[in-house]
Amino acid sequence: MADVRFEKLAKENKMLYSQDSIYGIKSRYHVCTNYKNDGIKETFSIRFSLINLTDEDRQKIVDYVNEKRDTLKLSSVDFNQNLVTIAFGVVPTKNNMFANALQDITLFFARNGFVSGCSVSQTDKNIKFIPYRGQVIALAPEVYNKINKEDMAVLIKNDQGGYLSGAIGAVIGGVAGIIPWVLFGSLGRITTLSGFLMSILAKFGYDKANGRQGQKQFSIIIIVTIIFTYIGIIASETFKVVRDLMAQGYQLAQISVSKAFSLMAAFPFTAEGVGSGIWRIILLSYLFTAAGSAIFLYKVHQGLGEETGDTLIYSVPQPSIQ
Repeated sequence: MADVRFEKLAKENKMLYSQDSIYGIKSRYHVCTNYKNDGIKETFSIRFSLINLTDEDRQKIVDYVNEKRDTLKLSSVDFNQNLVTIAFGVVPTKNNMFANALQDITLFFARNGFVSGCSVSQTDKNIKFIPYRGQVIALAPEVYNKINKEDMAVLIKNDQGGYLSGAIGAVIGGVAGIIPWVLFGSLGRITTLSGFLMSILAKFGYDKANGRQGQKQFSIIIIVTIIFTYIGIIASETFKVVRDLMAQGYQLAQISVSKAFSLMAAFPFTAEGVGSGIWRIILLSYLFTAAGSAIFLYKVHQGLGEETGDTLIYSVPQPSIQ
């Protein structure tokens, strides 16, 4: 879905807009932006391909970004081969922030003799803008004619991970998400915050494990949220049982917490459990989870691009040199 803020921003700066990317050529530098919204915050960065960078050149850029933190609202810089990504501390859609930063950065590059080129090769010839995996990148003909999914998994930082590693990270996040269920359950409460934190932590774990970006990511997070919400509910109920037994005089050492948990996990599906109030707690908990995580998960889904496999799409307009 197009974001009218960025369409307007692209138009104001005489640039083009596609796939949440503002792109074009400014002062002979190929410019691409990268926008993400993970449901918690928005991030905006601007990418340049600068060929033949030395360690000294990279240090100059780092020093420049640090110097401009306050005046241009720059926050950090990342290097991936010859791809230079400068992040903003805020989304620069107001008060000519983007235009001012773009002018200042390209002037800095020009003064230091930096040369613009392909984002994954050391060439400045015949660069074209290509939409690939949800963002627009600058590529040379010899690169986009040979490129494939495996190459991009190495060359494009966002695609270095896999779904399996992401799923493992999401599971670890789900385990952490059990804690709020137990804490709030110990107070006798079911809250949307528990469900919200569960989905947040699953997504956080997926990203930290360098999980692959794609539509399957959304399914993995949903599945982990559903499964670990149930585990969180059972853990909360087990905590209550253990607490009640201790109130009756039992010592913790006399109680098998793991056995109590396994019995509670199976209880809703027994004849006694089907007619008990446990299902009311489970259904109410899932209702609160849905209410707490729906907006966040919707934004996660909106932020995912369709996978293109080995096929490159050339359907974006090419800007003229300015």
